[in-house]
Amino acid sequence: MFVRTGPCAWDDVPTRQAVAARRRPHLALCGVTSERVVLHTALDAPAAGYEVTVLLDACGGLSARTEQAAFRQVEAAGGV
Repeated sequence: MFVRTGPCAWDDVPTRQAVAARRRPHLALCGVTSERVVLHTALDAPAAGYEVTVLLDACGGLSARTEQAAFRQVEAAGGV
């Protein structure tokens, strides 16, 4: 588990380094405020070569509408 320091966990250098050190090509993401934290991390990680799966049942959104919109953005970018 990693604690974010901003709206995107991928922006946090220690988090990014810890993930890279594990040498796993696939990330399973979850978190609170799916529309910010999960969304931005899920959109940025593939640019670094990672496959992303969002664990929907372990996420929380501000509303069902905005959370579903965030998940659609992740899917459109190639995430699952």
